[in-house]
Amino acid sequence: MDAHEIHPTRFALRYSPPTIVLEFTTSGEKLYHYRMRLKNLTPSTDADAVCRKLVKKHPRYLDNSKVKTEQLRRLVGMLIAAQSTGGATSAGASEGPGAASADASAGVDLARMDDLQRVDENVLAAAKAEMGVEFDKNFVGPGHPDFVYDKAVDFGEPESDNEWDDE
Repeated sequence: MDAHEIHPTRFALRYSPPTIVLEFTTSGEKLYHYRMRLKNLTPSTDADAVCRKLVKKHPRYLDNSKVKTEQLRRLVGMLIAAQSTGGATSAGASEGPGAASADASAGVDLARMDDLQRVDENVLAAAKAEMGVEFDKNFVGPGHPDFVYDKAVDFGEPESDNEWDDE
């Protein structure tokens, strides 16, 4: 692959961790993905400086004859913008376990989340904090007036056939 000319086909972005993925083909028409991780991105990061560093570090893949600088700048800008909207602030992290900052939980809609196993850590922390708030609102402990020790409830006869629990 090192002697073959590359032909970029498209880009992909991974927001956590911030990564630009370049999909390209070689002269043999085989498809490849080249990942470029962007470390230490913050909302105040200079997109132009990041672009210059990327082009310098990956000239074979990001040369001006192959990829337009403006396109790369736009992709880096999207990753930088995501850093300001997708995470907990440092103040939120220092409040202790179970606490969440207002920024972290502001955009989380638990009803719309299909799979919390596949979200980034900041969104997961915000979702857990929101679940903790709901749990605390509904919690009935020993000091609560509705608390009953060793509560037993009779649900009556089952409405449908369930032979799995017949013995």
